[in-house]
Amino acid sequence: MRTRDGYYDFLRGIAILMVIGIHTFKPGYSVVFVRQIIQCAVPLFLAISGYFTAQKNFSIAGSYSAFLKRQLPRVYIPMLIWSIPWMLFDIHNGRSIITTVISAMAGGMTVFYFVPLIMQYYALAPAIQLLSRRSWGGVLCGSCFIVRYYLFCCCSTYLLSWLASGVKR
Repeated sequence: MRTRDGYYDFLRGIAILMVIGIHTFKPGYSVVFVRQIIQCAVPLFLAISGYFTAQKNFSIAGSYSAFLKRQLPRVYIPMLIWSIPWMLFDIHNGRSIITTVISAMAGGMTVFYFVPLIMQYYALAPAIQLLSRRSWGGVLCGSCFIVRYYLFCCCSTYLLSWLASGVKR
């Protein structure tokens, strides 16, 4: 049995408290500074997940597929289940069923943006491990993730809106 590292459990606990703060602080000028500090909660969770994913040994035959079979349902199925109320709300407010289902399956139901991001980390883990063994690999991986994060956060909303505008209601 593996022992848990208290440092990462502590970081997870801090990130949990920050998420609670994000969802409970009332918007206003007095909270702007605090909000900027606690906004790093999800990136902190992603970094911890990425760290532990990078520690996996995928060189053993079948280990990567076993990892995906175990991890993907653990993050994707809860996202789909928790998307149901959002889907019903959107459909009730006149959004097309097809657009709503596609958006939910892609993790586009408001607060679930991080689930597709984690699934991409899982999908790219062997390539990231391979690149990290090279002297220039870390710089390349970091640059790719910065660009990817920017594209996801800034462009996904516009892309989904553009795709949704083409679907007839």
